[in-house]
Amino acid sequence: MTRIAPDIECSVRTFTVAFDAKPFDIFELRTRGERLVGVKAEVCCDPMQPDERRKCCLIDAPMIRGRIAGTRVTADGVTVYYRPVSVAFASELVENAVHDPDASLSYPFARIVSPGVEPVSSDADWNPAPEFCAALDRDEIHFRAASVNTLRELGWHSGVAYDPACSTGAFLAHVKAHFPATHTIGQDRNAGMAALARTRLDEVHVGDSITPARMPRTVDLLVLRHLNVDVVTFAQAATLFDSASETLRAGGICLVFGHTPVQLPAAFFEMRGYDVLSRLAATPSRDALFEYYVLRKRSGAR
Repeated sequence: MTRIAPDIECSVRTFTVAFDAKPFDIFELRTRGERLVGVKAEVCCDPMQPDERRKCCLIDAPMIRGRIAGTRVTADGVTVYYRPVSVAFASELVENAVHDPDASLSYPFARIVSPGVEPVSSDADWNPAPEFCAALDRDEIHFRAASVNTLRELGWHSGVAYDPACSTGAFLAHVKAHFPATHTIGQDRNAGMAALARTRLDEVHVGDSITPARMPRTVDLLVLRHLNVDVVTFAQAATLFDSASETLRAGGICLVFGHTPVQLPAAFFEMRGYDVLSRLAATPSRDALFEYYVLRKRSGAR
């Protein structure tokens, strides 16, 4: 294990993110006894296009401001107090976080544009045009790689894999490519996406994930990548999780991730009867992290 070098900055600094300037980009990284705060910024999301930079699921060391010293929500937005750390110190923490079973990456501040209002995308935003679908698939490269590694570590060989918001179907198709005995089942309420997924998966259904296409306790691997900021509200995410989780058998594995922050915290999953095996994952180069929950359903959970 790499030894974390000490940093030298001790003075407290502060920054404020206005409500209309995306406070949900503020993240908290906990690892090796450290509690660090940062703000998501543009980064290379696609290794095949290194010159293209934008915000995505990834966070890296330069985004980390320092050790969190306190937060306040005021009329101006979210104010964060922190003690700066060096980029070298942050880089070592990022590199080693994936080996820390207790490490977590979370986004504590919701996207609220006015009291009681969380904006979400509309069905029209999910366009099954080839260019849009290709971009979605490229953005999932980190999720697909992490998931195959996770399943191998868990001893996965075969079973029923269900994605109730399967989009293009590329994710489950990738799982099947590495675990051919897997039976892949997709569902999406966008008929165009479902049609594309049907060319890649064993079974595809058209319909809202609030009504799962599987009977209770008939799924071995549940993939949830639609419980996210800008996709659903917190309340909707909780309801959708409860609906989907009924399909998973006791001892089954659930993967939760997405392009934007996951609405539900790890504590929510524990309350619902799941063991949280991990809370983040890293890119193959280990120079960037992303929010990624691996859950195992306990016996007796709904």
